[in-house]
Amino acid sequence: ALVKFRPKGLLAMAASDVTVVRADLLQRLKQGESCRLVLGPCPPELLADKDLMLKALEFNAYAVEYLAAPLLEEREIWMTATKQNFHALRSCSADLLGDKETALSLIEADAFALRYLSPELRSDREVVLQALKGTGLALEFASAELRAERKVVEKAVQKDGLALEFASLELQKDEGIALEAVKSNTAVIR
Repeated sequence: ALVKFRPKGLLAMAASDVTVVRADLLQRLKQGESCRLVLGPCPPELLADKDLMLKALEFNAYAVEYLAAPLLEEREIWMTATKQNFHALRSCSADLLGDKETALSLIEADAFALRYLSPELRSDREVVLQALKGTGLALEFASAELRAERKVVEKAVQKDGLALEFASLELQKDEGIALEAVKSNTAVIR
């Protein structure tokens, strides 16, 4: 059953009704219903409820599109969204994506978060190496300078030989790097 909101929003609802509405919204998201249909008609009070929105993000990372403004700067929100789907970071603020501490946390949740980090952080050796611990394929999103660094590329191809594709042309031709890539993933030969 779809929940219909009264014109005066949640303030006009009894506490027990709000609990029912919250449970219904989460159940619908859990069942795979679109965020647009579930969260789109929600009153602002619900979209500002951090606990509710964290639960919603566990089911669908695209719930970030409906977050109330104050929640957009919450690191916990973005960690939860990233664990569900790193592409949710497209909606994340530049300030958070440029913060090294936040970046390292996001990468821990999903190494491919490197894709959305600031150019400065994609050039930061520590940040890139942390991403490469998760998957060598994160090399694709490292700066050109780091994709040309032998030690960085070695780490990437040791994790996944297919990362060789993202190394600089010079390192792609390097016999030692190529052998490391093949050891890690014979599909590189194809």
